[in-house]
Amino acid sequence: MTLFISFLTIIAQILVVILLWVYITDERRIAGFVEKYAALLAFLAGLSAILGSLYFSNVLNYIPCSLCWYQRYFMFPAVLILGIAAWKNYYVKNIVMALTAFGGAIAIYQNYGLIFNLSALPCSAAAVSCAKIYFVDFGYINIPIMALTAWFLIGALMLFQKKV
Repeated sequence: MTLFISFLTIIAQILVVILLWVYITDERRIAGFVEKYAALLAFLAGLSAILGSLYFSNVLNYIPCSLCWYQRYFMFPAVLILGIAAWKNYYVKNIVMALTAFGGAIAIYQNYGLIFNLSALPCSAAAVSCAKIYFVDFGYINIPIMALTAWFLIGALMLFQKKV
């Protein structure tokens, strides 16, 4: 199952690149579709991230570190807000981008600490170290990379949301 989720992460990373290209080049055929369904697509991306994190912690018994919990604190309300926005067609770009900025900053910090400077991670004295890697798929995908990808995908989708 982790390999499947890792594969979905690669697909999400490809989507982030495509979405940024569409946003920069203003490719109208694709941009129009994404604008129309931005909240729904971001909701599905965030819901997938939540379900993945709950699978890792509740099924595989991977204990989340402090930084993972902080990211969840921002992801849970973002998904709730996006779900309501998709259902009621509300404009939520600003608030979701704020949640994405904070959650994404934590994800960037955690990945920086894992890649370059393990001593920068603050939770080595916590119940589980933020430097603990439970698995690595495709040579680079682990839980912190999955979280970072989810934040980037939600942020890229929110770039397209327009006021109704």
